[in-house]
Parts: sequence; structure tokens; C-alpha cells
Amino acid sequence: MYKRVTHTILEEHFSHPMAGEIKEALERGSLTTKYRQTEPVSANKFKLDIENYLANFNSKLHTIFENVAANDDTALAENEKVLLEELDTLGNMYKTYYGLEFGERLNHYFRTAVILFIALARNLKDKTDTRDWRIRLDNNKFDIANLLYAYNNIWRVQDTQGVIGQTFTEIGKHAQAVIAKDATEATRSYDTASGLLKALATILSSGTIRQYPAKFI
Repeated sequence: MYKRVTHTILEEHFSHPMAGEIKEALERGSLTTKYRQTEPVSANKFKLDIENYLANFNSKLHTIFENVAANDDTALAENEKVLLEELDTLGNMYKTYYGLEFGERLNHYFRTAVILFIALARNLKDKTDTRDWRIRLDNNKFDIANLLYAYNNIWRVQDTQGVIGQTFTEIGKHAQAVIAKDATEATRSYDTASGLLKALATILSSGTIRQYPAKFI
């Protein structure tokens, strides 16, 4: 299944809707061209959009973990497809502020996280070693934090990697609880991850608004 999902992502990459823009930027020698924004947007809506994106991310992963626990490969494939199709929303939104390269790298790191969480859940179900997937998730945390700081020093690495790391830990615990059919721990870990993701949404939105106040109302 891990190989199949990876193959899907590779196919999506070569048929990516932004392929023309990527090609044009490469020909110019730059991937930092920002997307035009015609007028300022509501700061509250901007924050809410990020909160909703991350809440959906958490909810869809929960559903996927339930599919793994139930050995429902048909539903798993369908829900993987839905989640992967929606994942680029956040990175694409951020291209307006930080350019094409930032948005594509952010999308890549979120896709990587999803693949690793699915692999983690499968290994938990099969009772096989999960250490490699956990290490790679830890590395993914650093990748996201370093990317954010490189474009906006308001997003301090210690702050973002702390929240992302705690979130990934709780999602991992949630996967384990769902597989083990531990309803109490599943609820606790899901709610904790939800709170952490809401905090991350605040960090992301406030950092952007502080850096580009003229783009918001």
C-alpha cells in the first residue's frame, strides 16, 4: 500500500495543475515568484481557513486509521485519495505570500507526513517495527519548521517544531489507540492533536499577518 500511494503521488506530480507555472518559473531561474492578490483578505477568515484545513487533516487521518484497523482496503484507498487531493490547499494558499517554491515544499512535507502516518498505522496493525516511520516523522517536523523560519523569522524554529512535534506524537498515539480499539485513549489523543493543530493555525496565520499587514483587513 505504501508503494501504491507513493506511485499515485508521483503521477499527480507530473500532472500537477501548477506544472505550467513551475516550468515558467524554472525557465526564469526562480521559484519564488508570488501569486497576485487583487485585494486584502479578512484576517479572521484567513485564520479560520487554516484552522479548518488542519482540522480536516486530523479528521481524515482518523478515518484512515479506522480503515486500517478494520482491514477495509477499499475504503482506505478511497479516503487516501480524498485526503491527498485536498492536501495542497494550504501550500497553494501560501503561494500568494511566499511564492511558488515555499508552497510546493509545504505541500510536499504535508504529503510526506500523510504517507508516514499511513505506513505507521499499517505497521501497528501488523505488529511490526514502527521505529523507522517515527524517525522519519521526527525529521519531517524539522523540515517544516526550518522551511517556515527561512521565509519568516517570526516563525521561530523552537516554537513551530515544538507544536508540530507534539502534534505528530499525539496523532501517532491516536493511530495506536484506534488500532488497539482503545476508545478512551483514541478520544484523548484526537482532542489533544486538535488543540495543538489549532495552536499551529494561530502561529501560521499570525506570523503571516504580522509580516504582511497591508494584505489583510
